[in-house]
Amino acid sequence: GLHLLWDMYGYDYGLGQIYGNPVSPVRIKSELRGQTSPRLQEALPKVTSRVAIDLLLVSPTTKNDIMWLDALIWPEHESRRESFHNAIEILKQEKANIHFVEGDAAEVLERVLVEIPSDEILCVYQTHIWRQLSAESKRKLLGTLERAGRARKVFFVSAISQLRLEVFAPCGNCSWTLANYEQHGRWV
Repeated sequence: GLHLLWDMYGYDYGLGQIYGNPVSPVRIKSELRGQTSPRLQEALPKVTSRVAIDLLLVSPTTKNDIMWLDALIWPEHESRRESFHNAIEILKQEKANIHFVEGDAAEVLERVLVEIPSDEILCVYQTHIWRQLSAESKRKLLGTLERAGRARKVFFVSAISQLRLEVFAPCGNCSWTLANYEQHGRWV
């Protein structure tokens, strides 16, 4: 659920301004590189529903799970560790506002999407799980997004080696590569 709280964090791109929540204890620093800069908005979109899907739910609010997730952070990445623990504190306050679903996303995503009210914008995203999925699971997930997109617009943000946006919609599907980035977000 920590990634689902993205709108509660502050983002520092080295431009002299904090985007998102400027007083958040979670401050993500990332250097902008390249010839073009993104159009950054001060206000982030309002999130109305948060759903986490995972094969095995890990709760970063229990001591053992916190220790496990902490051990996954590279030893020399102290700032990531600090952000992780600050994000846990936010999660403890917001956990009741997240719907946690245990299961294979390829099998449960369709049911989850149907449960989201029709007046809400559907945004599905994944951060680095794509390479862990079988070809069949990827096919099923994309099929689910395509079917859902026939009835209403679905945004799919995907982070593998590039940040990509795909839109599945009744009027047709399209996709963009938004940016290249370092796997821990140090630069975009």
